[in-house]
Amino acid sequence: MNQAVLDLSTCKLIVFEIVCVLALVGLSVSYFRMRHAWLWWSQRQFLRSHEEAEIIRDRLLQQSFTMRRGLESALIDTHDSSLKACLEQFNLFHQSLNALSDRLSPPYLEDNLTLAIEHLLNSWKSEQAHLTIDFKHPSVWEHAPHPSDALILDALDEVLRIVSTHLLTPITIFVSLNYVRSQINLDIHIPDAEDLNIHSDLKRLSQVVRFLTGGYCSFSYQQQALTWHYRQHRSDAIAKPTCKD
Repeated sequence: MNQAVLDLSTCKLIVFEIVCVLALVGLSVSYFRMRHAWLWWSQRQFLRSHEEAEIIRDRLLQQSFTMRRGLESALIDTHDSSLKACLEQFNLFHQSLNALSDRLSPPYLEDNLTLAIEHLLNSWKSEQAHLTIDFKHPSVWEHAPHPSDALILDALDEVLRIVSTHLLTPITIFVSLNYVRSQINLDIHIPDAEDLNIHSDLKRLSQVVRFLTGGYCSFSYQQQALTWHYRQHRSDAIAKPTCKD
C-alpha cells in the first residue's frame, strides 16, 4: 500500500515537472515570436518613415530650395526689408523641414551605423550648448546594416534626452562603439552623474531595448559615474521586411 502511494506521488511529481518544462518551453517560444514580431513591426515603421523622408528630401526640400533662391535673387534687385524678413522666415522653414526629414529617416543609417551615430551626436552638440560629447569608434566600419540599428540609434537618442532633461550643470558624455567577434558594443559614460535622478527612466528603456533587440542592455553607477551598456551578437540577423504595398 505504501509502495503504491509512493509510486503515485512519484508519478504526479514527474507529470508536474513535465508540465513545468513544457510551460517554460512554450513561454520561451512565445517570447521569441513576440520579439521578432515587434522587431518586424518597428522595421516596417522605419521603412515607411524612410519613404516619407525621401519624399520630403526629393520634392519639398528641392522646391523650397528653388523658392528660396528666387527670393534671394529678388532681394538683390529690390533690397526690400519686408522681403528680407520673408527670406529669413523661409530659411527657418527650410531648416525645420530638413530636420523633420532627418528625424523620420536618420542619415547614413542604411549604410553605416558609425556615421549615423556621429550625425546624431553632432545634432545634439549643435542644439545643446551645455553638452560636450566625445565619440570613439573604429576608423572604418565595414559591417552590414542590421534590423536593430534603427532601434539602437533611437535608444541612444533617448538616453541623451533623458540625461539632458535632468541636467543642472554642463557635462561631458563619452560614447564608444566597437565590433568585436560578431558582437556590437555601445557604451555611454557620464563621469559626474551623482545629481542625475534618471534611474527609473533608464531601467524602463533598458527593458524595452532588451525585449525588442534581444541584446544585453543595462546601466550601472560606480564612483558617481553612470554607464549605459548595450551588447548584441549579430549572428542572428533578421531579414528586413519590405514596405512596398
